[in-house]
Amino acid sequence: MTLTPNLPLSRRQFAVGLMGCSLARQAWAGEDPALALMTRAYEATRFAAARFAATLIHQPRPEVRQARALAGATKLIEGGRGTARLLRFNSPADMRGVATLTIERSSSSDDLWIFLPALRRVRRLVSSNRADPWVGSEFSLGDIIGHKVNDWRHRIIGRETLGSIRAIRVESLPASARVASDTGYGKRITWLREADTATLRADFHDQTGAAIKSLLADEISILDAGKGKMQPMRLSMRSLRSGGVSTLAFSQFRINAAVADSELAPEALQS
Repeated sequence: MTLTPNLPLSRRQFAVGLMGCSLARQAWAGEDPALALMTRAYEATRFAAARFAATLIHQPRPEVRQARALAGATKLIEGGRGTARLLRFNSPADMRGVATLTIERSSSSDDLWIFLPALRRVRRLVSSNRADPWVGSEFSLGDIIGHKVNDWRHRIIGRETLGSIRAIRVESLPASARVASDTGYGKRITWLREADTATLRADFHDQTGAAIKSLLADEISILDAGKGKMQPMRLSMRSLRSGGVSTLAFSQFRINAAVADSELAPEALQS
C-alpha cells in the first residue's frame, strides 16, 4: 500500500497541520516528548461516540481472498477514560451475527467478549487472549482494542520520510512483563506524521526482538479539526512470517452519533 499525504488540504486541515507541527516541536522540548506524541496520536482516534461500516479483507495467500462485512459502534466510557467498541459481522453467511465487544478500562484489566451464533452463547475472554487473532485475521484482539499509552515506555528514535511525508519514529517497550505476555509483543515501532502525529505505520516485534507484523494506515480523514480528531479509513496488517495480509477499510464513519450504553453491553451481543 502507498501512503499518501491526502492533498489537496482544506484550509482547516492545513491549519491543523501547522498546529500539529507546532505541538510536535513542543513535545520534543518537553520532559517526556515521546509520551506526549504517543498520547496525542492515541487520543486523536478516540471519539465521544461513533458508528461506522467496514469491510475486512483477509488474504492468507495472494490467491485466497476472504471478504467480510461488518458494522461497528464505539463510545467513551468512565468519564472519557475508557472505550467500549462493538464489531458485528453481517456477511458472509457463516460469519453473520459473530460479534466482538472490547472494553478498554483506564485503571483495570480490559474486558473482552465474543458471540458465536453457532454456539448460541457469549464467551468472555481473558487478558492473555489479547494476543489471539481477531476472527482469524492478521490483527490481534489487542490491535483492535488499542494499546494503552501508559502500558509502554516510549522514546523517540529518529525522523524519517515515508514517501513525501515527514514522520517521527517512536520505539515503545512493554512497561511490564504482563503487558508483553498479554499482547505477545516485545517492542513496537511507530511512525507518526510530523504535521499532526497521525499514525502512518507501526511495526510489531516478538519478545526475542524479531519483527513479526507491520501495519500501514492510509486515507487518513480529519473528522473534527477543532479537536484534532482523525481516522485512518484503511488499515492493512501484514504478517512478516507468513506473508498474509488483512485490510480493514472503513466507510460511513460518523462521529458524535447516538450510541446507547445498552448497545455496548455483553447481553446485547446476541441481539
